[in-house]
Amino acid sequence: MDELVLPPFVIDSINNGLIQENILNVLNQEKFQEENKEVKLFKNHQDYLLSYIKAYMVYVICGYVYDSKSTLESRNTKFDALIPYYFDNYIQLRTREEVVYNEVSIFFDILRKASLTDNDLRAMFLKDRCEYLNLRSFENSERFNELNKYDVLINRTISELGSGVFDISRDLLIRLSKCYILSKEDLSDSEYVCGSSSFLYNIICDAYSIYEASLKSMDDMINDRNSDVEKVQSLRRIIKKNRFYSGDDDA
Repeated sequence: MDELVLPPFVIDSINNGLIQENILNVLNQEKFQEENKEVKLFKNHQDYLLSYIKAYMVYVICGYVYDSKSTLESRNTKFDALIPYYFDNYIQLRTREEVVYNEVSIFFDILRKASLTDNDLRAMFLKDRCEYLNLRSFENSERFNELNKYDVLINRTISELGSGVFDISRDLLIRLSKCYILSKEDLSDSEYVCGSSSFLYNIICDAYSIYEASLKSMDDMINDRNSDVEKVQSLRRIIKKNRFYSGDDDA
C-alpha cells in the first residue's frame, strides 16, 4: 500500500522515541504478559517481535484499523484540512501508554487469528454453535422463570448500554442473559444480580458475544482469517520499507 507512508519524525518516534518506549513498557508489564502468552515465546527474539509491532504502529497511525476495541481513528474519519489525518493517532500513541497497550493487544489478536488453520476454524465453528445451543438449553431449566422478576432490571441495563449496540431483539437478549446467569453457578445467587450495574453489563455483553459468535458461517471465519493474513503480509512490507529490522536480518 503506497498510503502506508509517514513523515520521518513519526517513524523516528516509533523506532527510537516515545512510541517505542511505550511499546517496551507495555511488553514488560506482567498483566500484559498474562493476557498475551506469546510475549514470552518471543523472549529471545524481542527485536523480531518489535519489528512487527512497530510496523503495526505505522498501520494504525495511517488509519488502517477497523477493530471495535481500538480507540484510534480510521481513514474514514473526516479531519480538519489543516491537520494531517494521521496526526491524532500519532499523538495518542506517543502520549498515552494505555492506547499502545490496547493496540498491541489487538496486534496479538491478529497474529493468533492469522495462524489458524482451516481445521482450527472448523473446531471453533462447532464450538461456537454448541456453546450457543447449550446456553439456550437453560430456558428449559426450572429456575428460568424464577428470574423473570429481573426482566425490568436487565431491560433497563440494556437501554443504558445503548440500543444500537446489540443487533438482536430485546426479548431474546433478556432471555439469553437469564440463561447465562443460570449457566454459571457463581452467578446464580440473586444478590449478585442486584449487586451492581457493571455486573449486569458484563452478563449481557457475554451472553450477546455467545449469540454473535454463533451467527458466523465457516466462510465468514475463513474470510476473517484471510484478512488477518493479509494484514501480516502488509506488516512485512512496512518492516522492509522502514528498515525496522536490525542488521541484515530479513523479516
